[in-house]
Amino acid sequence: MKESTIEKNAWQYAETLGLFQAKFKSEHNRSVPDRLFINYMGLTFYIEFKATGKEATDNQKRKHRDMHAPVYTCDSFAKAKEVINAWHVLTPGAIEDEGIPEMHLTDLSSLD
Repeated sequence: MKESTIEKNAWQYAETLGLFQAKFKSEHNRSVPDRLFINYMGLTFYIEFKATGKEATDNQKRKHRDMHAPVYTCDSFAKAKEVINAWHVLTPGAIEDEGIPEMHLTDLSSLD
């Protein structure tokens, strides 16, 4: 599936749940994630969308690491929906107790 189709389906789904979402662009910083999401508690996460079977580039992985924020790489609507559903109900207390949801976090293991 094309990246744009996965992204559109995901942001539309997030909006049906009441999450704020916006296209994330940075004029002077390449490789930032595609979208910013904020849940009802004000918790923020990002998703890098990829076409089915594709992964984030090394430059994207470095940028994701340097952001010090939860960034997920999703190459299917099902993966994006899983992340969105997990964050939809997340509270600050749950993060303190259990940490952030780890499914589909950008894999940084290939970086130096």
